[in-house]
Amino acid sequence: GSEASPATASTSARGGRSHDEGDCLYDDEDDEDDCVAPDPLLFVGRWLYGSKPNEYRITREADGQLCFDGPNPAGGRFMGLLVLQPAGNYEADLLAADGTVFGSMRFYATAGKGGEASLVSNFRKAGKQDWGKDSIARRASDEPKPDETTRQGPGPPEV
Repeated sequence: GSEASPATASTSARGGRSHDEGDCLYDDEDDEDDCVAPDPLLFVGRWLYGSKPNEYRITREADGQLCFDGPNPAGGRFMGLLVLQPAGNYEADLLAADGTVFGSMRFYATAGKGGEASLVSNFRKAGKQDWGKDSIARRASDEPKPDETTRQGPGPPEV
């Protein structure tokens, strides 16, 4: 099993650490100003993966919560709420229509060729320890890229 490492005493001296260490997304200390969470807007949109391709969506609710909506191979859809993890990725429990947990997905945002964003995801079946292989999804071509205008909040109502 994975055992937690012993906790180390946290000191209040912040002056000793450099802010440009570069390797820190998150750490186990409460220095929130040292590490920056990924921009949730990098995850929002329609994503295509596989050779067919298949599609899933990540939406942002009014309260800022990210929601996954993807295909269930047995029919129907899986839904799940994305939760930010200490490593800087998001994880979601995938719920079938009847509310049963099928498994979990984790998502990492990466910059692909030409700076185009992609999402790397892994699946873990309920009750299992190990994550599956990387699945790389690209933003659907008709999906607008997040930019400064979409960062201001909800856009004008659709007509």
